[in-house]
Amino acid sequence: MLLPVSARGQDGGSRSVFAEGVGNRAVAMGGAFSALSDDASGLLWNPGGLGRVQRLQFEAGQSSYFGPGTGESYLLAAMPNWRWGVIGLSLRHYGVQDIDQRDDRNFVVAGPTSDSQTEVTLGYGRGLGSFLSLGGALRARHQSLAGYSASGFGVDLGITGQPWLALGRDEPWAEDVTWGFALANVVRPSMRLDRETVPDPTTLRTGFAWHHMIGAVRTLVVAADLERAAGMGARLHAGAELGIIPEFTLRAGLDGRAMTAGTGFHWRDLSFDYTYEARALDAVHRVGLCYALGRTVGETRAAAEQGEERRLEVRMTDLFQRRQSDQIDSLLARSEDRRAAGDFDGALELLGTVAALDPGRPGIAAKQAAGQREQGLALERAGDFPAAIVAFGGALSLAPDDSAAAAGSARCRAESDARALRSATTRQMFAAALDAFGGDRLPAARDGFQRILGLVPEDQDASTMLRRTNEAIAKRVAGLLRETARSLEGGRTDEATELLDQATALDPQAAGLVAARGAVSRAQAATPAGRAAAAAKPAPRAAAGPALSTKELELLYRRGMTAMQQGRSDDALRFWEIVWSSDPRYAQVSDYLKREYLTRGMEAFARGQLDEASAFWRRALAVDPTDAKAAGYLERAQKQKSRTRQILGSN
Repeated sequence: MLLPVSARGQDGGSRSVFAEGVGNRAVAMGGAFSALSDDASGLLWNPGGLGRVQRLQFEAGQSSYFGPGTGESYLLAAMPNWRWGVIGLSLRHYGVQDIDQRDDRNFVVAGPTSDSQTEVTLGYGRGLGSFLSLGGALRARHQSLAGYSASGFGVDLGITGQPWLALGRDEPWAEDVTWGFALANVVRPSMRLDRETVPDPTTLRTGFAWHHMIGAVRTLVVAADLERAAGMGARLHAGAELGIIPEFTLRAGLDGRAMTAGTGFHWRDLSFDYTYEARALDAVHRVGLCYALGRTVGETRAAAEQGEERRLEVRMTDLFQRRQSDQIDSLLARSEDRRAAGDFDGALELLGTVAALDPGRPGIAAKQAAGQREQGLALERAGDFPAAIVAFGGALSLAPDDSAAAAGSARCRAESDARALRSATTRQMFAAALDAFGGDRLPAARDGFQRILGLVPEDQDASTMLRRTNEAIAKRVAGLLRETARSLEGGRTDEATELLDQATALDPQAAGLVAARGAVSRAQAATPAGRAAAAAKPAPRAAAGPALSTKELELLYRRGMTAMQQGRSDDALRFWEIVWSSDPRYAQVSDYLKREYLTRGMEAFARGQLDEASAFWRRALAVDPTDAKAAGYLERAQKQKSRTRQILGSN
C-alpha cells in the first residue's frame, strides 16, 4: 500500500490517494489552483470556484504511474445555470494490480492481489454578486483491497473572490487579482479495512492568482497556494500559465518539491492537455480532454431576460390595446347619450376624439356625418342659418353623397341670402367665407366676412360669423402662446418659434405676442450654437441626467419593470425616465417610455384635455422622433382643437 500513496506526494502515506485534485491544468501549475478553480476540476481543489464556471464542461483524463497496472482515471462535469448556480460532479478511480501479499517479515505469503479505490464527488457553487463565489462538495469513497472493503464520506467547503474589488478599489490591476480559500475534509472520511480506522486529515488551502494580458493575444496567469494538513507541515504550491496564442498554452509549477510542467492545445470548444510530474519514485504522465459546449452563463441570463422582456412587452401591448378599446367604447356610449339629449356639439367632440384615437375604426366617419347633419337641422330650425350651413358643410366633407345635408345646406344658404338681401357678389363672398370657416382657414374667413360688412354693414349673419371667427382666432392664439411657453420650458426653442409664428399669422396684434417673442429671443440667444440640439432635447429632462453605472441602470430598469407589473405605472415611469436620461439606448427603456407616454396621452385626450394629451405625445416624440403613431396623434389632436373651436366659433 505504500507504493501508490508515495507516488502522489510527500505526505508520508498519511493521506488518501485522492487527497489532491485532478485536472491537467491545475496539476501542471503545481496544484496552485485554489484562487482559480474556474473549470470542472475546480470541484476537487476549491468548490467555491464552481460558481465561476461559465459553460457546460466535461473533462476526462488518465494518469500512468509506474508502468502497467498502476494508474488513475477520472471524469468531471460542471453544469452551470444562471439562475440556480453550478453543479459539479466527479468520478475518480485509482487502481494497482499484482500486489504481492507479504507478512511482517516481508515474505510473500499469498498470490498477487489488487487495490481498487473509487471516489464520487457532488458539489455546488454559486456566485454572490460580482466579487464572490461560495461552494461545497460531498465526497463518497470506497476501497477494496485483498478481500477487504471500506467506505467513507467527507465534506469540503470553499470560497473564491476578487478581494480588491470587494474593498472598493477601482485600479485596473484590482480586477486581475483573485483569492481562494478551501477546507477539505471538514467532515473527515474514515476508512476501516481490517482493524484500524484511518481518517483523512482536514486540510486548509489558500492562495492568490494574478491574471494579465500581454499585448492583444498573449495571457499570463501566476498563482501560489499554501496548504496545511492536520498533523503535517505547510506545503507551498506555485505555478504559471502562459497563453502563447489562443490555441496553445504552456504551464509550469512547483508542487512541494516536485516540478511540474504541461501544455494545452485548444481548438474551438475542445482542449487536449498533457502534464508531466517529476515525482520521487518516477515521472508521472497525464493526458486529458476537456469539452465545453453551450452558451455562457451571461448569454443564457441575457436570453432569459430578453424573453421576460418580450413577455412583458406582449402583456403591455395587450394592456395598451384593452385600455384603448375600453376608452373608445366609453366615448362612443357617451356620444350616443349626448346625441340623444340633443347635445350635438358634445357628441361631435367625443366622436372626434374617437376618430383621433382610432382613425381606422369602421363607421366613425358616418356617425360624425350624421351628427353634423342633425346639428345642422337643429340650427336650421332655430333660424341660425350660417351655423347650420357650417354644420351641413361638415357633414358633406365626411359624406359627400349625403343628399339630406346637401339639401339642408342649399336651403340655409337661400334663407340667409334672402334674409340679408345679398347680391350675387355678396352671396358668393358669404359662401366662400363660410367655407373658409368650416375648413378652419380662420384668417380667410375673417377677411371674407369683413369685406361683406364693408359692402353691406347691416348683414347680421355676416356680423355674427365675424364675431365667432374673431373669438375662434383669439382662443387659437391663446392656445398657441401656452404651447410656446411649454416648448420653451422643455428647451425646444425651434418648436416655440414655429408656434409663435403661427400665432402671429392669425393675429399680429394679439395680446401676449410681444412678451412671447421676447422670451423666444432670449432662449435663442442663450443657445446660439445649439438651437438644433435644444429643439431635440427630450421632454422628460430639461437638463442632462446624472451619469449612472451599469449596475445602477440595471437596478432602476428592473424596478421600473416590477412597478409596471404591479400596476404602479407612476413609479415605473419615474424609474424609466431616470434610466433614459442617463442612457437612452439602455435595453428597452425607450420603447417602454414611449408606450406609456402614448397611453397617458390617449387617456388625457379621452378626457378632453387636449393640451395635456399633446404634451405626453410630444414626450413620446422626444423619445422616438420617428414614431408615426405619436406624430399622427399630435396632428389629430390639433385638428380636434380646431374642430372644437370651430363649432359655432364659441365652444
